[in-house]
Amino acid sequence: MSRLWLSALIVWFGCSDVQIAKQEIDLDEDGYVVEIDCDDSRKTVHPDAPELCDGLDNDCDDLVDEDAEEALTFYADTDGDGYGDPGAVQRACAQPEGFVVDATDCDDAAAGVHPGAQEVCDGVDQDCDGQIDEDASDVLTFYADADGDGWGDAGSPVTGCTAPEGAVDNSGDCDDADNDIHPGAPETDCTDPVDYDCDGITVYADDDGDGSAACEDCDDNDADVRPDAQEICNARDTDEDCDGLADNDDPSAAGTATFHLDSDGDRYGDPAQTLNLCDATAGYITDGTDCDDSDAAVHPGAQEVCDALDADEDCDRLADDSDPSVSGQGTYYLDSDLDGFGDISVQTCDPAYNEITTGGDCDDADPDASPLGTEICGDGTDQDCDGTDEACSGGACDGVTGIDTLNYNGMTYYMLALEPCLPYYAGNCCSGTTDSQEADAFCRLAGCNSAVTYTVELKLSTNCYCWGNCTGSNWTSNCCSGSDTRYFITEVVCR
Repeated sequence: MSRLWLSALIVWFGCSDVQIAKQEIDLDEDGYVVEIDCDDSRKTVHPDAPELCDGLDNDCDDLVDEDAEEALTFYADTDGDGYGDPGAVQRACAQPEGFVVDATDCDDAAAGVHPGAQEVCDGVDQDCDGQIDEDASDVLTFYADADGDGWGDAGSPVTGCTAPEGAVDNSGDCDDADNDIHPGAPETDCTDPVDYDCDGITVYADDDGDGSAACEDCDDNDADVRPDAQEICNARDTDEDCDGLADNDDPSAAGTATFHLDSDGDRYGDPAQTLNLCDATAGYITDGTDCDDSDAAVHPGAQEVCDALDADEDCDRLADDSDPSVSGQGTYYLDSDLDGFGDISVQTCDPAYNEITTGGDCDDADPDASPLGTEICGDGTDQDCDGTDEACSGGACDGVTGIDTLNYNGMTYYMLALEPCLPYYAGNCCSGTTDSQEADAFCRLAGCNSAVTYTVELKLSTNCYCWGNCTGSNWTSNCCSGSDTRYFITEVVCR
C-alpha cells in the first residue's frame, strides 16, 4: 500500500460523513477509491497493483513499468557484437538500447570475442568456450624433431598456434633418428653411403657393388677386388686386397706353395730355409730334402762314398759303413793278436785299430804265428804259417831263422838274421841294418839242448841298440850310450 493511500485513509476516518461517502467512490472496482487510485478507470492500476509491462504506472508510484513481474532480462552489449555481458544485467519490458537478451559474451569489450566467433592464434578465447586458440583459423603446422637437430620429420606433423615441445616448423629431415643427418649437414666422407644433407645425392660410390667405396677400392669395376678381400695367388698377379702388394710380394696371399732355398745349386733345397710364395723365385725350389745345402755333392740323389769326415752324401741319415749303399770301401783283415797279419777280411771305409791291409795269418789268436813268425821245430805249431811244423834234428842247435820284422805296440823293429845260433856268442850287434834302418839283434847265446828254453825279455835300449850275451839263463848286455830310450820285446828260442 502506498503512502498516498494511507494518508487518504487517515483523512477519511477523520472526516465527516459526507467526506466518507465521497471516498467510497471506486469506479474500476479494484478496491481503491478514486482519491487513492491513480487511475480509477483501470482495475490493474492502484497502489497495490503489480507493475506490468503495459506502459502504465500500475502501482501508482509515478514510475512506468518499473520492476514489472513480466519484465525481461537484458544484458549490456557494449562491443555491439550481439552478445551480452552476463555481469551487466537490466530488467525491462522492452530492450534497452545497448542491451541484448544474450548473456554469453566472455569479453564485452571486444567485438570479435563471443560464442561462435572464429578462434585465431592470439592467446584469446574468441569463441568463449573456455579454451584458447583451439581450432584457430590461422594455426601453423609443426613437425616432430626427435633427434633435436632443428629439422622436423615430414611424416610426423602436428598443428598449433605455437610449436609443441620437440617440434619445429620445418619438415626437411630425412632421418629424424640421427642428428647428423639434416639439410645442410656436411657430407665429405666418400666411404660413407649415408645422405647426410638430405639432398638425395651422396659422395659415396660403389660401381661394382662389392660393398667397398670407390674412393678406397683399387678397382671399382671388379667385385673381387676391395680392401677387405683375401689376396690370392693367380696368374694375373692381381692385388685383390688393395694394399699395393700382389702374389709373391704380399705375405697375406692365400694359395701359396712352400719353396726352399737351394744355395748349392744341386736342385735339392734346404728344409729349414723356406718361403711361402705364389710363384717360384730365383734360388728357391719346391724340393726341401737337402741335408747340406752348402755342398752340391750332398743331396738325396748323391752316391754315398767313403770319406774321412763320415759325411752323409745321400741324406739318408746313414754315413760310410752305416749306409749299405756306400761305395769305395777297402778290404781289411782282422788282426786279433796284433801281430801285423790278419785272417778274416772285412769291407769297410774306416778300419778299426785291429783291421789291417795285410792278411795271411794262420792263427790270429797267437801273436807268434804269422808269415814272419819263427818256426819252432817239433812243437806242433806252424809259427811261420807255411803249412807245416818243422821237425827238430834231436837236441842240436838247428839254428834260428832271423826275424825280419817285429810289430809291437804299433812300432816296427828290424832284426838281424843269425844263422846258426852260435853258442856262447858275444859280440856287438849294432853294425847290422835292414832296409837302410838300424838293425837290432838280441842274441841268444846258450848251450843248445832240448831241455832248456832261453828267452830275451823286455830290455831298455838307447840310441845305439844294445848287444848282449846269454850264459845259462842270465842275460848280460853292454849298451851304447845315447839319448833315445826305446822299449821292445822279442823272443828267440833254441832247443
